[in-house]
Amino acid sequence: MPHLIFDSGPELSKLSFSSEVCREGRTVMKIEHSWLRSDGRSLLVEGVVVEFSRALHPVAEIAFRREKLHVGLWPLVSVERSGAIQKWLLMLGRMLQDSGVGPLVRTNLSMDLLEMTSLRRGDPS
Repeated sequence: MPHLIFDSGPELSKLSFSSEVCREGRTVMKIEHSWLRSDGRSLLVEGVVVEFSRALHPVAEIAFRREKLHVGLWPLVSVERSGAIQKWLLMLGRMLQDSGVGPLVRTNLSMDLLEMTSLRRGDPS
């Protein structure tokens, strides 16, 4: 399952996301909605990704685990794990860092995709 792990971050209730449309090559993507769980322990973020005239609707779960901020596809929504969906997760990661989240310390996304982004990276220790 594609995921990003960041070193630190603000409270989930303080995170904000732009609904501006972003283009990466043939991929068009944006954030649609976000929902904070009632106890504040996780945040769901819904997006739209269009590639080759197909609309995909990924949902990411953002939560603190072992003092790190984990971002990954929410397993209750079935969506293919294509390069376009991985680009959407990286876009979400950039937005998170713009909101005060620390450096990226771990991911299973390809180095080719990571090289295309401006995500700050940190020590994975």
